[in-house]
Amino acid sequence: MFVRVATLFFTVVAISLVLFIWLKSPSHETPLSSKTEIIDESSSQETTTTQTVHTQKKANSNAPAKEQPDTIIETPLSEQYAQVATRFEQAIQYPSQSLPIFDPSAITKYRPNIAAPISFEKDNVVLSMQSDYLRYKTNQAITGNVSVQGIKGAEISLSLIQQGQVIAIKTTQVSEHKQAFSFPPLGQSWQLDEIQLVATLKSGNQEWIVSTPIQRDKSNQQSARLNSVESSQVKGAWLVIPIALDIHMEGFYRIEANLYSATDNRPLLHLTTEDELPKGSQTVQLAAHISALKAMNDEGDYILQDLVLEQMPSPPNFEVSQGIVSLESISVNGHPFSSYKDEPYQDEEALARLEFLQSMSNP
Repeated sequence: MFVRVATLFFTVVAISLVLFIWLKSPSHETPLSSKTEIIDESSSQETTTTQTVHTQKKANSNAPAKEQPDTIIETPLSEQYAQVATRFEQAIQYPSQSLPIFDPSAITKYRPNIAAPISFEKDNVVLSMQSDYLRYKTNQAITGNVSVQGIKGAEISLSLIQQGQVIAIKTTQVSEHKQAFSFPPLGQSWQLDEIQLVATLKSGNQEWIVSTPIQRDKSNQQSARLNSVESSQVKGAWLVIPIALDIHMEGFYRIEANLYSATDNRPLLHLTTEDELPKGSQTVQLAAHISALKAMNDEGDYILQDLVLEQMPSPPNFEVSQGIVSLESISVNGHPFSSYKDEPYQDEEALARLEFLQSMSNP
């Protein structure tokens, strides 16, 4: 939480200092003496030059008026601070490790191993493609969908490219609806950490191409394993969900998961926790704050899904290592809101920064 708040705070302060220095710099201010034209009477050359300028202005008085540049209206600095303060106040209502998901469609950014859709438009033709996953195991089929809008009667070529070489290829017919595709598992022919999935559409002399990377899943069983989730319990203003881990390599670990309603499978909260863990059996806790649960108006029961276990970068390779998660969906018992300590979430350091921003917006 501190990193997120501190980053936003120092960004705002940096922007403010730059604006303040710029506004106070001599090049920006116009002193009164510089607005008055002073002519040295002893310098006939300067006088002549001034008269020539005046003559030219009179001669051009009947010329068509030049188009004036657009007027730029700058937002007052105090108003900018007010806008930043409003956004910051909204951001610190809930802990960073217990974020409400108000827009159900936003769940895609919280789901692990999801590849982003990609598209390309030219001459009113749109070629779109999406891989089902970002990471695949070598024994897993590579799947996704592709679609085209604005053209008919053509074929799409799909290929997997490694080091500039095509290692798999197939074709499918153009359709405005999403067409599913599937490549057989690559096995030992997949040598690199990342290869390219490419879709190519040709029509006459025209060509449309989209490409997206897919990565080889390097989940490391020697790193850590998520074994089980214990029964939830209320501790003060928090719903605590203990997570049992086997740590094979000591290091800094991060766990993420999404909490859904067991009633209608509605996404409720994105939960995270991170900690430095030694080797052996360890227990960490995911926690949901009462303010976030009440914001989503759901006392439970819940379902915990989309779990991710990662060992964060460390020497010597400085790579993120994916731990093994054998659980796909876990039931989490809910509790009446009355059993919690009903209090708003507060971060004293964040509130102090908010007070500073608000004071700057009302000088």
